[in-house]
Amino acid sequence: RLGITNGFIVWLVNGNYIRNNVEIGFVQGGHDLVYRFIPRGQIWIDRDVRESERRYVILHEVYERRLMSKGMSYSAAHRRANKVEIRSRR
Repeated sequence: RLGITNGFIVWLVNGNYIRNNVEIGFVQGGHDLVYRFIPRGQIWIDRDVRESERRYVILHEVYERRLMSKGMSYSAAHRRANKVEIRSRR
């Protein structure tokens, strides 16, 4: 377990295992509203994401999940989360 961020439990996971055995589309990270195999209230981050990059991926996942929990579609929430992530990286 990496910790708790904004009320979500964040786990570092073996992304290669997930892609090979559970969901080929798992890239960098995900949450329970996109991937049914992730328990409610959790965010999973691929352990191969560099430590210096993890905070941006976590930000993206938290923001995207919050938007989706209010009824926004994945694609719209993902686009907005990308914008927030890009701004944060600057």
